[in-house]
Amino acid sequence: MRMSMVPACVFALTLCAAQGEAQLQKFPSFPAKTCGVQCGSERWIVKALADGDAGKVDLTPQTATVADMLKLVRPPSSQLPIDGRFEPVELKTFKVVATLAGFKLEDDHDFHLVIADPANSKSTFIAEIPDPGCSRVCQSKQVAQIKAARDKFVAKLGQPGAFKTVKVPVTITGVAFFDFRHGQTGVAPNAIELHPVVDIEFQ
Repeated sequence: MRMSMVPACVFALTLCAAQGEAQLQKFPSFPAKTCGVQCGSERWIVKALADGDAGKVDLTPQTATVADMLKLVRPPSSQLPIDGRFEPVELKTFKVVATLAGFKLEDDHDFHLVIADPANSKSTFIAEIPDPGCSRVCQSKQVAQIKAARDKFVAKLGQPGAFKTVKVPVTITGVAFFDFRHGQTGVAPNAIELHPVVDIEFQ
């Protein structure tokens, strides 16, 4: 039985290598990994603010409400590039005064924050603070801001674990990002996020 499995395993490894090479050829702007551990997958390099379009992002925040974020028009998922941003929304940084309604630690090491409209607790979207020790995040030019935001969060609310419901006034600043909907806690109808968060202030 073991001998018969060897060719299949070799074939699988060869196929994976070929697929990886094809992806590199399709997205030549992927920089080489230079640090950190593997954490996430879907559009991870964009979430980490280390993608080919990261230099185009306007880091001067625009003031917005939760309602404003939920009005942003989501493109079809097929138009969300793996190594790049959907313009113009994903080239913008937003500063939102809101209520932190809950948080948890994700499997990809992100701090997952549910951000609610202060006037309507059912109107929510997601913000994420990546782990600066993760690959791609550690290569971002904004890694110091990401780390500072994460440290401020821990100093105020402790290290996240399982989902915890809270009601904490916050002002949160981050880069706009359209995620794929897969049942995330607090996900907005348009799946808009602030990802990564580059600053958080507690009132």
